[in-house]
Amino acid sequence: MSGTGKTDLQALKHRVDKTPFTKRLKFDGGGFTACPFHVGESRTSAHLVQKDGSWILTCFSSCGKSWDAINFVKEFDKVEFGECRKRTTYRRTEGNPDDCERVAAVG
Repeated sequence: MSGTGKTDLQALKHRVDKTPFTKRLKFDGGGFTACPFHVGESRTSAHLVQKDGSWILTCFSSCGKSWDAINFVKEFDKVEFGECRKRTTYRRTEGNPDDCERVAAVG
């Protein structure tokens, strides 16, 4: 990937909010949930945090992996990058900050 491609990917990761995670997983009040990629011993083994402008989900149990929104959607939905990009491009709607609508992929 060229330097411009990496820059574009980083910009996309920073534009994506936590919606791809919250639309697919149920979190407790502290940002914890069960890791969706393994059957673990804990129902709250994964934690969602914002780090360096991107949302990151980290499993602290069996698999020990971390995902940004792009890689999470690719793995969770089992889609390639192009489809993932469409599924992670949202615009905040008025009112409830957790209510988002999907918009066309960013050029």
